[in-house]
Amino acid sequence: MSIDIGADDHSNLFFEKHQRIKKILYAAIVVLILLLSLLPELIRIGLQYRLKQHSAELAEIDDIDLNLFTGKAAIKGVRIDYDNHPTLRLGYLAVELDMSAIFRKQLLVERLALANVRAKLYEGKSGWVAVLPIPKANQPATEVKPVERSVENAWQLGVSRVQLDNVHLDAQYQGQPHQVSVDHLVLRELFMWSPGRITSLYIEGSLNDAKLDFTADLKPFAKVQSFGVDLVLTDLDLTPINGLLPDDLNTFLASLTIDTRLELTFQQNGDVSISQDGTFRLNTKNLKVNNIEAAIEDIGWQGKVAINLSKENMSTFSMNGEAMLNQLALKDATGNSVSVGSLNWRGDLDVIMAKGAKPKIELGGDLSIQALLSNQTHFQLETSLDKLLWRGNFKLNMEQPKRFNTMGALEFSQWRLIDQAIPGELAQLNSMKLYDIKSEGIDDIRLGKIELKGFEALTEASTKDASRPMASLGLLSLERISIQQTSDLEIKSVDLVDLKGTFQRLADGELATLTNWVSSLQARTRPKTEDKQTEAEERKAQAASVQGEDDTSNLKKPDHNKKSFNYSIDNIAVHGDNKIILSDLAITPNVTHSMVIKKIDIGPIDSTEKSKQTPVEAQIGLYEFGQLNVGGYVTPLRSFDEMQAKLKVDLKGVELTDLSPYLEQSTGYHAESGQVNVDSTVKINDGDLDSETSLKVLRIQLEPVDRDLIDKVSKHLTMPVSTSLNVITDSDDTLKLTIPIKGDLSNPEIQLDRIIGGAIAQSVQNAAVNYFKYAVQPFGAIILVSESIGDIALQAKFEPVRFLPGSSEIIPEQKGYLAKVAGMIKEKQEFSILVCVMVTDQDFQARPVPLVLAEGESHEWDELSKILAKSRSDLIRGRLISQHGLTPDRVQTCRPQLGKGEPRAIMGM
Repeated sequence: MSIDIGADDHSNLFFEKHQRIKKILYAAIVVLILLLSLLPELIRIGLQYRLKQHSAELAEIDDIDLNLFTGKAAIKGVRIDYDNHPTLRLGYLAVELDMSAIFRKQLLVERLALANVRAKLYEGKSGWVAVLPIPKANQPATEVKPVERSVENAWQLGVSRVQLDNVHLDAQYQGQPHQVSVDHLVLRELFMWSPGRITSLYIEGSLNDAKLDFTADLKPFAKVQSFGVDLVLTDLDLTPINGLLPDDLNTFLASLTIDTRLELTFQQNGDVSISQDGTFRLNTKNLKVNNIEAAIEDIGWQGKVAINLSKENMSTFSMNGEAMLNQLALKDATGNSVSVGSLNWRGDLDVIMAKGAKPKIELGGDLSIQALLSNQTHFQLETSLDKLLWRGNFKLNMEQPKRFNTMGALEFSQWRLIDQAIPGELAQLNSMKLYDIKSEGIDDIRLGKIELKGFEALTEASTKDASRPMASLGLLSLERISIQQTSDLEIKSVDLVDLKGTFQRLADGELATLTNWVSSLQARTRPKTEDKQTEAEERKAQAASVQGEDDTSNLKKPDHNKKSFNYSIDNIAVHGDNKIILSDLAITPNVTHSMVIKKIDIGPIDSTEKSKQTPVEAQIGLYEFGQLNVGGYVTPLRSFDEMQAKLKVDLKGVELTDLSPYLEQSTGYHAESGQVNVDSTVKINDGDLDSETSLKVLRIQLEPVDRDLIDKVSKHLTMPVSTSLNVITDSDDTLKLTIPIKGDLSNPEIQLDRIIGGAIAQSVQNAAVNYFKYAVQPFGAIILVSESIGDIALQAKFEPVRFLPGSSEIIPEQKGYLAKVAGMIKEKQEFSILVCVMVTDQDFQARPVPLVLAEGESHEWDELSKILAKSRSDLIRGRLISQHGLTPDRVQTCRPQLGKGEPRAIMGM
């Protein structure tokens, strides 16, 4: 019999071993449970310890919940203090993870919640503080190479829901406070493994106390990434950003309001599309740039913007909507200011830019400016404009910037120019319109019509609380205007309607108001030469000018290739109610002249065809019943010595009593009655005037008013005025004269006082003498005085023949003078001419070796002076006889004389 003891021992040993393992497992489970229960507290203590290590003066965490099996974690009641004030208060933070997603290599956040948070961000003495100080980097940043990861093994992130409630961030930068508050934020369904799903984001809060609403639809992980954003921001105060602005912008107070939809799309090839639809508003209260103060009540945009940026193809930018600016005011340190009530643009803007090319721009719509006011304090001038409006299109290709295209219309209304130094307005224009504007660059500009209405100039305020403009124009219309190559101007027609003028000639001969304004403006614009520095600069400039006269190498050479400016006007017309009134205060008694322009019609004028005849027609009413009619043609663009003209001029029914004050001033007689009628034919051929005027004064009656003046005038006449008048008037007291006027237009000497006063005074003396006076014009009138040359008494003396010093050559200005005199004498057989040559001191000085006299000496006849006197006498006598057909007995000479002044030959009858 045997006993097997080994089997039982083996069984007992296995049982004991199993019991030990079980005990160890139970103990490990107990320890693990204990550790898991203590882990949140350990984490809380560890976090508090680490926060204090990072300079936290206070670091408290009320509670931390952690469940590794369910994937839930939460932290409550976090308080952090730094620099003696709280920098973070966190009420609640919770995270829920889907633990099963880990097996799919997905980190899925089922829920993330954050509530009741207030944090601080500011720049402290030692650096930036974001709740706690941000450590400064001791080592320069090194380039971090991206880690290559396998797509098959990459982890993916997903978020089912993120919610933030009552989160506030207080920040401070450059002394300006900033506040960001998120009252409510929700993010839903952001999954990397589902790129086509739309992720929604909603934010409700405020930025610097401005209400903020933000809604977005996102596809951040799609192949074609897209973002759609609805943004509403109300009255955001921009004052805190002053520290971010340039130094030149001293002050900036403004608020911003946004209500818009933004959409962004990013293509795989790098193309980007951006669109906006909504409004932007910027209100500025105070803006100062250097020495310029500015204020803008409102800047805004309402409409759509689309931007397409392409790396390979064409990029585009387009706008459709309205841009506005309200109540702009600018003022500089000198007091000059500009203000605009509103500036609005409504229309479309398109910019197209191909790869490697310059952009093409198309702009269309309406641009309006209202209530424009400019004030120049130095010149004391103020300009205002009620409204300016542009309607049209503009196209520009930057490849050819000078070939821009414009089509549209422009108008403005109520323009005024006010001189604050003189009461009243310098100029005013009710409206100006430019119709049918078309241009292809600056070389081809066309306008269908330009229309100006209600123009007034120099409106001086009167004592009767009324305004009286010196000049006004009801309408100025220009039709079919063309400007080619900036040098060729064509105008189809020019019409002036309702032209009026009221002028006063003062005692000194100046025009009232106009003279005052011109002198006042000159005084304001004249530089102050009393300044020593200015005087030194002027002397320096004068010295440089003198040096420049000697050095001609720096003179700018004329550009012979520069094209001259040419113009043509098919027709100029004046019609409507046109009245001009001139009050002459320079004569006593004062006279008021009135003129009513019934019609003026001027035919084509073309600077390229200066020989072209321009028809002229005018009908003008003078005084109460007078009438002036002009008809014919003229070549207005030719010089005097080439001019051609043929005009018929009729003046009817002008009462001599209207001109009586001028007659009183020149003769001493007052006109009791008389009517002036003139019938004149004017011919001009290559500058030579040949006209004949028939003068008829009906029922002329003169009464003496100034005996002293009458006696003075009579001494210079061949007989008294009354006697002469009785001789040349008929039984009906009618004066009839035919007056030829001949002369050279290049040397005119016909003056206004001779037309008004002189003509009337001369008409009452011998008719033959009148004939000679006008026949010799424009070389000079006969001086009707009794004068003796030597022993010979002259009945009348002509303008002397003048010579160039030291020669027998007549001065160029008297070309044709001897021919006129000879023609006059040939028609009157009873008259002869006496010629007396005078050699003067200028002749002695003009010799090759000037004759110098000692003090007190005078020139005496010598051989050279005698030869010079004879050659001059022979020249005149020879031309009158040989060239101009006078017989020898009608040309006499006297003994030459020595004298002073201009070398001359005195001629008389």
